[in-house]
Amino acid sequence: MLTINEPIERKHSSDVLEQTYRKIQFIGMCICATPGDLEQIEEMSDNGVYLGVDDVQKDLNDRIQLVINSIKSASNQAEKASDVLKVFVVPEFFFRGNRGAYRTGKNSYAFFVENFKKLIDFIALEPYDSWLFVLGSLLTTKHSINKDAEPTKSLYHTGDALLNVYHRLYPQDSTQVGTPHVSLHDMLKAVDEDLPVHGDLSSATDLAFQDVLKRTLNNCDAEAGIIVDNSCFIVAGGINKTIFRVLKKHKSKEDFVLNSTYKEKDTGYLQSITKYTVIDEASELKPKTSEGNIDPHAILYYGGIHFGIDICLDHSRQRLLNHLKKHEEQYVDVQIVTSCGMEIRPNAVTAKKGCWVFNCDSEYALKNKAKGNDGEHSHTSLMQVKTVIDPNNANSEAALSSNEKLSKSLSMNASAVFYPYEKFDIHVYPVKPVWGTTMEDE
Repeated sequence: MLTINEPIERKHSSDVLEQTYRKIQFIGMCICATPGDLEQIEEMSDNGVYLGVDDVQKDLNDRIQLVINSIKSASNQAEKASDVLKVFVVPEFFFRGNRGAYRTGKNSYAFFVENFKKLIDFIALEPYDSWLFVLGSLLTTKHSINKDAEPTKSLYHTGDALLNVYHRLYPQDSTQVGTPHVSLHDMLKAVDEDLPVHGDLSSATDLAFQDVLKRTLNNCDAEAGIIVDNSCFIVAGGINKTIFRVLKKHKSKEDFVLNSTYKEKDTGYLQSITKYTVIDEASELKPKTSEGNIDPHAILYYGGIHFGIDICLDHSRQRLLNHLKKHEEQYVDVQIVTSCGMEIRPNAVTAKKGCWVFNCDSEYALKNKAKGNDGEHSHTSLMQVKTVIDPNNANSEAALSSNEKLSKSLSMNASAVFYPYEKFDIHVYPVKPVWGTTMEDE
């Protein structure tokens, strides 16, 4: 059995020996990627609208250009040494357009290669030979929305009905003493985590409506006829142009908006009519061949490092831990969580002792975290593993360091066409040894 307990050198199919990086630098694009026109971030799935323009190519080009601008700015502050692997991470949902998913007749990999050529060619430039780009997530589907065809016809207005019940239970203008205003966001989060609403909000009404949410939306996930790929593409910089693809496995109850119309605008792909591609979890380890790079699995090998990629809910659902339970000792070297509403969970960290877990999130700020231009709506965090998780103990958690301090935060301008705020930040962290020690220390 292949284990990934130590750094390994290998050859590409071209028989060129791949460099093994022993130092790493994390850079995060700290930008909000929730739907727009929200009164509060907690109302993410209520009366929201996907941002962007109808012209798909323009929509993609504008997003790609913002990423390119961010990479250029980050490269001015990043380590220049070629023996340091710079890992640039974009948050989940940055590429989804004003319909919630880009409709295409191709699979997600073919769509990416065809429509992201400008970004791929830019990444291939010599200055980025020692970079790895984790490009958030791209949402694509082959299915159109036919409101007259089953099962879409039956499921389409399910979200509207749920919202109507929610607003009757929790009227925003209520003056009744003791009337709770439970955030729909909190309820959906609790359903995702399979937990009751916490604290004082756990009334019989709260729990009853949460149960309705869970049962109804789970049924929609089972019956939906529109399959969406939530794909994270990872591209190696320089002439290699190596492209990996990881598909999100677990669909959050917040991944799509609930409402079917917004100010007389057709909202697009909804929570109630979509589901994700089914992924076999027999193993999450990608083969070490170029042909194995685009499978849906979540552990990839590059630069002598095994990376585990979690896309938001896959992290709290312990996707990588489930792999570790079946494949003993296959801890990863670096775990990356690209997300929209997630933070690092010690009970889901499968990186080795001395190694790193990095989160780039596009929904909310961490408590006691310094706020930048967009600090209320996004965050990054980097933690080192002090003690590894025990996959055979259901209550085990990895012991983690506190959040590492930034070496630089860069202010960036954004386009309001697909982004609800004027500015965002690029977070640059100090260079770190991949395995907690340098080769000289070993």
